Amino acid sequence: MLFHNSQQPFKTYIKEKLYGNFNFYTYEFAASILPFSAAFIFLSHKQKKGGEKTHLLPGLLLFLFAVYIVCVYHVTGTGTLWDAFLYRFQTEISHINPIPFSAGIDMVGYILNIILFIPFGFLIPLIWKKMRSLHLTALAGFSFSILIEISQLLNNRRTDIDDLIMNTLGAIIGFLIYKSFKKLMPTRLHNKLNDFSYPVLELPLYIFILFAGRFFFFHEMGFAKLLYGF
Repeated sequence: MLFHNSQQPFKTYIKEKLYGNFNFYTYEFAASILPFSAAFIFLSHKQKKGGEKTHLLPGLLLFLFAVYIVCVYHVTGTGTLWDAFLYRFQTEISHINPIPFSAGIDMVGYILNIILFIPFGFLIPLIWKKMRSLHLTALAGFSFSILIEISQLLNNRRTDIDDLIMNTLGAIIGFLIYKSFKKLMPTRLHNKLNDFSYPVLELPLYIFILFAGRFFFFHEMGFAKLLYGF
């Protein structure tokens, strides 16, 4: 009985921690996905009115892409407006490294940054026909990485050109995987993906909307105070 009682506070703590983390991640996810969903519904409705048909598979792939982007924002700790307020919009020059490979070789960090952007390089040409070229996919990966790196100046994190290089390399590898996958793709699936493609301008638009949702609506410290009462 004594053992059971001693374990109870620990079990309660674990349950509260898991419950709190679930609420926290749900809030973080919703901050980006809800604005994206609103934009997607609006644009889909506009396309229907214009006589264009909607297709299930491209829609599912686009939602998967949105979920992936949200995960990238979470993993990289993309900065928000509330981070900027917390750090009073101050940036340390020492946190910016513009010289490639000048801070030592971090193989683990390099590999993780490459892996992080492989899905980006794979999904973009899969969803958008006009992005089915290596240089456009690399440019998109480079631009997306710049957005993340600049935003990290808002939350007192390091901005490193090495990350930019490795992210872009990851997008290139993802594109090469897409090219290999395309050759193995069943004809029926290939035809479905070629029958419909979203306008290429929706790519930066959706990335920006997902970023703006997090930037304006994800108040990490505010929600933590509300959730944990400190």
